[in-house]
Amino acid sequence: MNLPEIELSLCLTGPYSLMSGSQHTLINEVGPSLGGIYVWAVPVNGVYYPHYVGHTHCFVERLIRHLIDLRLGREYYYDTSELANGSFGDGRSPGSAEPFSQSEADEYVRFVRFYLASDPQFKEERLRERVELALARRLDESIYQKPGVPQVWDWTCSSHHRANGPRTGEPNVRFRIVSSAGLAMMPGEPLEA
Repeated sequence: MNLPEIELSLCLTGPYSLMSGSQHTLINEVGPSLGGIYVWAVPVNGVYYPHYVGHTHCFVERLIRHLIDLRLGREYYYDTSELANGSFGDGRSPGSAEPFSQSEADEYVRFVRFYLASDPQFKEERLRERVELALARRLDESIYQKPGVPQVWDWTCSSHHRANGPRTGEPNVRFRIVSSAGLAMMPGEPLEA
């Protein structure tokens, strides 16, 4: 049985910031109902490297939720000086013994940037989940513990979304990132989701 195939060409836009006072603030530049795949990125020597991949039906709503959770100590945040030097470091996780620091969480939020990729077909959550997982797995392969590559990628990203792969009877999905807006390490070849 031949299943239908979905083909996507994704253009990443960015970098955007969540904090006001930045040149490209997400809330000011992105439509309120636009959704798709997002990539957290950190600058290392003037180049943005992927840090985390997510998906959402609404970029502004989801990233504001990340901001709130970060500022309340409900999400991981990392030492920005370590990230800027290309090292992931230990960071601070929710519930860790290390005390929560509002100033360090805010500094992390000011430091990270976001790249966005949208497509009309991303209204379907399963499609977003599958593309997110495939991209996270590719970034695992191309970044994690590779010599000469800054180690700022959250390699646990793909393990958090393991159940999001293709299921029996679902169409085949192929996608390609055709424009990465200067984000390093983005794959140019087509990927299967």
